[in-house]
Amino acid sequence: MRMKKKVLIAGIAIILAASAVVGYIWSQNQKKEQDYAKMEITFQKDRQILEYGEKIDSRSFVKHSFGEVKTYPNVNTKKTGSHTITYVLTYEGQTKKIPYTVEVKDTRKPTIKLKENHITLEYGQKYDVADNIKSVRDPIDGPLKKANKKAAGSYWIDSKLNVLEAGSYTITIHAQDLNGNSAEKKFTVTVEKKKEPELKEKNPSSSDEASSSQTEGSEAASVEPYYVNGVLLVNKKHALPQNYGGMDSNAYAALQQLQAGAEAAGYSMPLISGYRSYAYQASLYNSYVAQDGQELADTYSARPGHSEHQSGLAFDIGALDNGYGNTPGGRWLNAHCADYGFILRYPAGKESITGYQYEPWHVRYVGKEIASRIMSQGITLEEYLGDV
Repeated sequence: MRMKKKVLIAGIAIILAASAVVGYIWSQNQKKEQDYAKMEITFQKDRQILEYGEKIDSRSFVKHSFGEVKTYPNVNTKKTGSHTITYVLTYEGQTKKIPYTVEVKDTRKPTIKLKENHITLEYGQKYDVADNIKSVRDPIDGPLKKANKKAAGSYWIDSKLNVLEAGSYTITIHAQDLNGNSAEKKFTVTVEKKKEPELKEKNPSSSDEASSSQTEGSEAASVEPYYVNGVLLVNKKHALPQNYGGMDSNAYAALQQLQAGAEAAGYSMPLISGYRSYAYQASLYNSYVAQDGQELADTYSARPGHSEHQSGLAFDIGALDNGYGNTPGGRWLNAHCADYGFILRYPAGKESITGYQYEPWHVRYVGKEIASRIMSQGITLEEYLGDV
């Protein structure tokens, strides 16, 4: 009996001891679970918004924590958008990862600096509005490149400047960085009224030129524009009425596209002369006659009413130099003018047909289809229209 009692007591002791161990282990696990649940980081803000490229330490986001922060994550602010960073906490031998959301934004706009806020030009003075730009720079992307149209990471120019029309023009420079922040800056350009050239007469007492001008003026009042298959032809045979003309909006728009194409190819193609009125052409022609005599002047200058410039469809661009056609810019113009609807109106070797010397700078707008035919065949407008 005594032995049985001893065994029973021992068994009860073992059970009690085991229960105590199990209870201890359970209580410890409960504590661990409770501690783990308590392991948290209280942040300064629920969500941190950072500036693109900002240098920052993730420690600054933490207000306090339950447990020791063993790992502070790196913050990449070189990429916009929402990002999750992860902190590592330890407490009583336990480890817990704590996620946190940061949002990176680029809110800083590009900076545009101009040389002048106002520019004054003489009538017909060649001018590139881009010359007034000192710099276009973004705090993150650095210097922005010029583009012909709206594009992220660049700047572009909105300009309706016409140096052949007196008035005030507002030029707008637009800029946009790679993250979409935009800026603009404006300046004004004033084009002064046209100054008529002073005429120098070789023989003021002669009445021949005055008589000739009066005759031409009366004839110009009665003529009609001459069209062949819808194409205006202006030359030594076919004149324009005295009151005809003005800047052609389609031709001028095509010219601006040609200039942009030339610039993209690395060539400057400034406008030197565009629309000229009948009166202006008369003054110009008479000044050349006074200077070189009528016979020579007729080889390079049109008489009033016979100038294509009066139509608003012709432009002198690039450089007024007989050697311009052999320059890189001149060769580009010869090869690509038709792409924008222009022809070289007075080509070399065609003087007997056009009546004028070779002018590698003088282009005439006829539209892309006709221009392509004329330039590909190496013929003149007269030859194309069958009016030689």
